[in-house]
Amino acid sequence: MSKLRLKKAQKGILLALILFVLSIFFDFIGHAGIGKYTLYITMAVIIYNMFNAAIFVSNSNKKFFKRIKNKQPIFTDSLTDDEDDSIKKLDG
Repeated sequence: MSKLRLKKAQKGILLALILFVLSIFFDFIGHAGIGKYTLYITMAVIIYNMFNAAIFVSNSNKKFFKRIKNKQPIFTDSLTDDEDDSIKKLDG
């Protein structure tokens, strides 16, 4: 995973965790309505992170199958880069 996507995923997971703890806290102190809405926001953040992860996996799979088709090395650092695939064909 590229550094940018890794940082984005870490921030999303941290935000979801903080919101989940806040929903428990609000429910504990007697504000169940606020806790419920905070839990709804938590679920939206989790779904957003899952959507971004699905896009990342889809892009990686496209590169993976393109490399199989062209008989190129598959597992390199550029498989998870956000930029265009820049592997040249091997001689042989």
